[in-house]
Amino acid sequence: MKRQPSRDLLKHVPRLTLIWTRGLQDWAVDAPVLSGSAAASWDLLHIPCVEIRTLPLVLPQGTPDYVVITSANAAKRAADNPAFKQSMLAAKQVLTHGAKTAKALQALGINATLVSSASTAADLCTWLGQNLQKPAHIWLPVAAEPAFDMAAGLAALGFATSVLPCYETLAEARQANREPFSEALVAQLQQELTGVICFASPSAVAGFARVFAPRSHALGRSLHACVIGPTTEAAAVAYFERVTVAAEASIEALVAKALSLLS
Repeated sequence: MKRQPSRDLLKHVPRLTLIWTRGLQDWAVDAPVLSGSAAASWDLLHIPCVEIRTLPLVLPQGTPDYVVITSANAAKRAADNPAFKQSMLAAKQVLTHGAKTAKALQALGINATLVSSASTAADLCTWLGQNLQKPAHIWLPVAAEPAFDMAAGLAALGFATSVLPCYETLAEARQANREPFSEALVAQLQQELTGVICFASPSAVAGFARVFAPRSHALGRSLHACVIGPTTEAAAVAYFERVTVAAEASIEALVAKALSLLS
């Protein structure tokens, strides 16, 4: 699928645009989902707003009772550590609330319990409090700055939790060729872009806002933000007048909702 070339942005801005803000690392997965979305009346523009960097993992002593993993990023980066992978295999259960996270864990050789009734990390936290025996020691591999403070939630429920930061998210909008946006290009896009912008995380919202300041310019009104989940919604409403949440926390649902907003 062809993305709008960065060097051509000043020459042509689509009349109606679907803006995709997930990072370059995710493009191989996202492109097939988006491949059937292009239409004659609008175009697709990839503005990566996040970059994921792996952090060194420092493990506590002993073996966890449970391991809770809330994102595919955490699953992949934590499992890169052989000692952590062995700890997951030795734990009573590895639990997650995301089908894609469960699939990523399965690909890594980890049999995870998918809590399908939990659509968010907050829902999963509540489910854990209702279904896991206490006392229990939980290992929680997460982003350096997670969108939801699962550790605090689990501690309030009476669990001993070891927080294991395994990656960080750098939030800043870039062009699809990794080049920064020039002031001239930002100014033009602030005035001319219209359509739907998709956000899959609060970090993506922050990365876009850092460069384009949508609340202070026309983008806050001309773009309809389509988001995954309540934490991303809370971030987006600070910058956009119209915010709509996808039916479920999946890339497929995000794309489907965005297309319905464009039609």
